[in-house]
Amino acid sequence: MKIFLLFILTLCFGFYVKSQNNFSIGYKEGFPIGYCYYAGLGCIPPITPIVPMPILGESTTSYTDGYNRGLLEGIKKYNDVKSASVYSKSSSNLTNYTIPQVIPEYKPFTPDFEFYQKAMAQKQIQTKSNSNASQSQKEAEIQRIVNNYTSAENVELRKQFIKLVKTQYNSFSLFPNILPNGTYDAIIITEPPIGQEKPYPTIQENCRVIVQDNKIIGAMTKNFLTGEDQITYNRQYFPSLVLKDLDGFIEQSYSIEKGRGSYKWSAYNGYKYGLTGTTYQVYLNDYLSKYNTAQLMIIQLKNKYNAKSSFPKVSDGWHTAYLTNNIETCSLRNVYVENGKVVKWVGSNGNQNMVDSGGLIVNCKATVSIIWPPLATHTFYSGTFMVKSNTEIFDIYFIDL
Repeated sequence: MKIFLLFILTLCFGFYVKSQNNFSIGYKEGFPIGYCYYAGLGCIPPITPIVPMPILGESTTSYTDGYNRGLLEGIKKYNDVKSASVYSKSSSNLTNYTIPQVIPEYKPFTPDFEFYQKAMAQKQIQTKSNSNASQSQKEAEIQRIVNNYTSAENVELRKQFIKLVKTQYNSFSLFPNILPNGTYDAIIITEPPIGQEKPYPTIQENCRVIVQDNKIIGAMTKNFLTGEDQITYNRQYFPSLVLKDLDGFIEQSYSIEKGRGSYKWSAYNGYKYGLTGTTYQVYLNDYLSKYNTAQLMIIQLKNKYNAKSSFPKVSDGWHTAYLTNNIETCSLRNVYVENGKVVKWVGSNGNQNMVDSGGLIVNCKATVSIIWPPLATHTFYSGTFMVKSNTEIFDIYFIDL
């Protein structure tokens, strides 16, 4: 009898071990780590959910695939919980209008780009050629950097980074119809067509792009050979630009859709190691994070305001109120009321912004406008919005969420 029970226990244990494939083991270890990744000390992760089936490109025998999947879903679960609680009402530190002074800041999932930078720093040496070196030595050094950059290991590293950026992008649910004119933080990606190995995938973070008419008209990136800043312009919007000033230029820009833009880059007089004619994909994840946070708050703010049937009078002096441009800005600001009108407010940088028009408070709400000065004065930017003043309209609500 004991031998029979031992046989049954051994058999059950064998089935259990078999069911715990490497993907499952990795997922179960990655999920709680991902959930507590941004939470800090004292984080208690929830029960790990049922391990999902591997998707295309993942394997049941790969611990790394399971760990990465669990890590990402753990981070997403934490952000979902954080988003649901971000608007919870605070019972302390209220003004006379019971408006909370501080709203917890909600930051959607942001990939850990630091790991990529460190890995690339170890694998990719960017060296400025010695001005006294011969041309052949310079060519050899450039070729060495190119060979390192195009190695299978570095290519795979960039693919994983691209996957993280797309995962973050896919976590957003709200997108603007068009992007206002301005400059934006961006991540710029190129990928070869499906089924092709070349051209090699590239990805650059910490980029800046200039947006006008809902298109990319300028991009500020870094040269992967030297690490130096390089700026690419669309000549249509920069009439004083001549080709001799350029290493490359934006040949064609495409309309931005759902917070993603693209443009085609071309080289001037050819470019030995460049990807001339390549279409670059521009991900505006930082802006989309801000936009989604603001839009969720705007919806709640308007629903609460429209549900009110009576409104108290707003006295003169400083008050805390919600200020929104109904796009990507919605936050508490200190505003000053004089003779029943909003005359100024304190911006996020601590400066006081004076109202240029509007401001009359009716039923605890005011609409104001402010004229922002031009971002540039140089004639180089004469074909862009940057040399023009910009009028922005804000709604101000004196209510409690």
